[in-house]
This record gives sequence, C-alpha cells and structure tokens, in this order.
Amino acid sequence: MLRLSAFQPLNDKNAFSSVQNKGYYIEWPFYELDLSADTLWHDGESQ
Repeated sequence: MLRLSAFQPLNDKNAFSSVQNKGYYIEWPFYELDLSADTLWHDGESQ
C-alpha cells in the first residue's frame, strides 16, 4: 500500500512517525492521509 503515489511521503521515517491514532483509523494530518482499520485488514489479507 505504501507503494501508491499518495503514500510516497511516508517513506521518510520522520513523516511516517508523525502518525496519529484516531481510534478506528490512523492519520498523518500534515499529509492529509489516513487508513481505516478495515483497509489495513483487507490489505493484510491480500498479502
């Protein structure tokens, strides 16, 4: 999933570590990116 162009900024360790846990989803507010628990689960199942 991090290979998608929208998530490219998260390849930087500092950017990735700015994640915020919002309960049902995680968010990188500076980059306007988020992932829901369902998305993470489905991505994990497909690997």
